[in-house]
Amino acid sequence: MEWLVLLFSMFFYGATFWSYDTSQANFIFQLIIGTVLLLCFLYLIRDRREQEEFALWLQSHRKEILTDRAFFNHFEITTDTLFIRYEAVVSFAFFSKHRTSRYFIQGAHLTPLHRAMFSFITLLFGWWSVPFGPITTIVVLWRNLRGGHRYTLSDLLN
Repeated sequence: MEWLVLLFSMFFYGATFWSYDTSQANFIFQLIIGTVLLLCFLYLIRDRREQEEFALWLQSHRKEILTDRAFFNHFEITTDTLFIRYEAVVSFAFFSKHRTSRYFIQGAHLTPLHRAMFSFITLLFGWWSVPFGPITTIVVLWRNLRGGHRYTLSDLLN
């Protein structure tokens, strides 16, 4: 999914510099859209890396968590810790690709910001598939706006 966002970003950068339209307003608009898409790509890459780091940490600290508690990035993690996860969807032509965020610790992370980012990516890219793009976009946006998926750590360990 991340690479599709990068492809769209490069498309806008290419359209910026190889466009036959010499309008300065179009040039600036395409440059801004390309930059926003590039930032979305970088955000998704970072989120994927942190998701993998948390999965490795969870495997290596499983016994500690089950017996008492452990600390992940200075946050106390117990079996009752509540996590939130958001979704994004990117669509193109006849396919849609779902992507879930990493697990965010409720109360410890800026979850409204992350919810907004995943919803923004869905708003930009979710609609463009036939026939399910609009349907999946609305469903994903509804889930994100309702607070995402909530899990306790005991749910994740089972």
